[in-house]
Amino acid sequence: MNLKTCIVANWKMNLNRTEAQTLLRDLSNISVKDSEYEIVICVPFPYLLLASEQFQGSQLQTGSQDCSSHAVGAYTGETSAAMIRSCNANYTLLGHSERRRYHGEKATELSAKIREAHAAQLKIIFCVGETLEEREQKLHFNCIHEQIGEVASALQELPLDSFVIAYEPVWAIGTGKTASPETAQEMHAYIRNVLKNSFSMAPQIRIIYGGSCTPENAATLFKQPDIDGALVGGASLNAASFKSIIHSY
Repeated sequence: MNLKTCIVANWKMNLNRTEAQTLLRDLSNISVKDSEYEIVICVPFPYLLLASEQFQGSQLQTGSQDCSSHAVGAYTGETSAAMIRSCNANYTLLGHSERRRYHGEKATELSAKIREAHAAQLKIIFCVGETLEEREQKLHFNCIHEQIGEVASALQELPLDSFVIAYEPVWAIGTGKTASPETAQEMHAYIRNVLKNSFSMAPQIRIIYGGSCTPENAATLFKQPDIDGALVGGASLNAASFKSIIHSY
């Protein structure tokens, strides 16, 4: 199966409505080969419809940054996968390190979210990554193995082209630091091996890099054989920077 390179923007909790509209408009003219790329813009919940409407007829897809582990009911403040899909979104991020850190998301909840997203026909970008402390203690491989293993049964239920793994070294997120191309490649190769040998998942699953990807480092990262795209944070809030990253591939 020939899988597309996946470049994902994660706006996090940034931009007011006017700023969001301007950036969406500036992004909507991105031109790439449909057969080779998927470009996904993960916006805050209030901007899902804005993004979907702006991207009609373009090559960009809309994504959310999370979804509820519940389908429907008395869960104040939650947003279900079905609600997100009804806004014409195609993807959702799940398991981002900031969700794990600030909201205490654990394996049971994440597995439920994976199943809810799939039931709503949302594709999934599932995040894994180690902290600086875990890396310094040489626990980074164990950490990644555990994070994948905790949700493996849910991921194994999904079609190959319906999810992406995003490796995000937590120590490189929003810090301006980045893993060297060699370090990133080592971790991506390890993840691919874990998916194949430990959990019997196809080695062709896309694995994208999510540790402070910028226009300056994108080209060297993308040259690595096991890096299939990028999850872009701060640099995705500037249209010129995000376009530069896309065209670095």
